[in-house]
Order: sequence, then C-alpha cells, then structure tokens
Amino acid sequence: MSHIRDFFRYARILPLVRMYERSDVRELIDKDLEEWAKYYPTDGTRRGAIISAFRDPYYRVVLFERLQRSGHKGVRRFYPSCPDFQITCKEIGGGFVPFHSYATIILAKSIGENFHVRQCTTIGVSHINRNDEIPAIGDNVDVGCNACILGELRIGDNVNIGAGAIVLNDVPSDCVVAGNPAKVVKKKYEK
Repeated sequence: MSHIRDFFRYARILPLVRMYERSDVRELIDKDLEEWAKYYPTDGTRRGAIISAFRDPYYRVVLFERLQRSGHKGVRRFYPSCPDFQITCKEIGGGFVPFHSYATIILAKSIGENFHVRQCTTIGVSHINRNDEIPAIGDNVDVGCNACILGELRIGDNVNIGAGAIVLNDVPSDCVVAGNPAKVVKKKYEK
C-alpha cells in the first residue's frame, strides 16, 4: 500500500525531473539542490534532494523560471502557480534558496550565486512608471524577512540585508545593512 501512496506522491514531479535531466540549465539547478540540501531535510541522497526541492511550491517557482528560460515553455500549464511567490529575472545564479517565501515578489535585472530570501520580501521598482529601474544583486546575498529593495541599484557580493530593511541605494560588498533607510551597520571581515 505504501508503494501506491509513494507513486502518487511523486508522480507529479516526474515530468519536472525529465525536463531537468534534458535541460541546459541543469548545472544551475544542481547548485540549487546542493544549497537546498544544507537547509532542508532530505534522505541524504541526490534523489531525495530532487524530490524535496521539486515538491516545494516556492522552489518550483525558481525551477519553472529556469526551465522556461531554457526552452520548456509549457511547464506552467501542468502545475499550479504559486501566488505567494513570484519571480521575474533574466539571470539567476545557482544556489537560489527561497526560505518559506510567502508573499515575496522579486523583479530584478540579475541575481548572483547563492541567493537566499525570506518571506514578505519585495525586490523591484520604486515608482510605478519606471519598470526598467530594477535592482541587480551580487553573489552570496542573504535577505531577511520583510525587507524591501527598490529602484535601480546594485547589491554587492557577500551582503546580509537585515529584516525590515528598506534598501534604496547601492550596497557595497562585504557588509551587513539594516534599518529604514538601510545603512551599513557592520563591515564583514573587519577586525
């Protein structure tokens, strides 16, 4: 009986696994899965990481974005969208982990490697008629919950953005920012 239950539990992700295996963005998805396994429980196997990540509705949004960019145009037709988490970005680096990303909207020029985001985060335009003025995010960026990153700005590499921060200006690399408006509160690697 458990085999039948397991079949139906995993049958929905089998087409995704097949698309992933034939995809030209497989290397990026592999980096996502590697990072995913650090934070979410899996059985320790590669298959377990794939099943865990592909079943998560928030990671599937990232996966769909990657697969659509690689030519799998019909992927969203077979799976329900996730209204709580939306992402629009032309370049997304590997290692993207959406931590319980309820009510998160991401509209960015680019997102670097190892991007971690939490719930209630808004990344995008600061004014209604300036749709091309959106942020570019570097590598190893961690965004706390309820943060807003708005306008045409650049977030450097190795940056932590505190919970509730309102980022309206460029953020240099290797620092921690917090507050409203966000200011550098600590330089990383400072003695």
